[in-house]
Amino acid sequence: MVILQKDISTTRFQSKIPYKTSMIIPHQELSPDALQALVEEFVTRSGTDYGSNETSLTEKVQQVVQQLEKGEAVIVYDTTMETCNITTAAQAQAHSD
Repeated sequence: MVILQKDISTTRFQSKIPYKTSMIIPHQELSPDALQALVEEFVTRSGTDYGSNETSLTEKVQQVVQQLEKGEAVIVYDTTMETCNITTAAQAQAHSD
């Protein structure tokens, strides 16, 4: 697994889509309320798969926050679309190459 550098506050990368610039936003820089809202929105998107086990919203949010804290997941802000997404650190690193 590829882990991003500890100090990722200024990390920028170009995605495979031309002219689309994104940046990684450290989760620690968001207020607790903003982080909660972002993670809740992420885990309730259609197409998000958690397998056959029923998992509560609280548990899903906790799992994603833990992944962010461990550096396994990162928050990516798309400056062109002005949207946020949460992705694995490995996927973000792959787009930075």
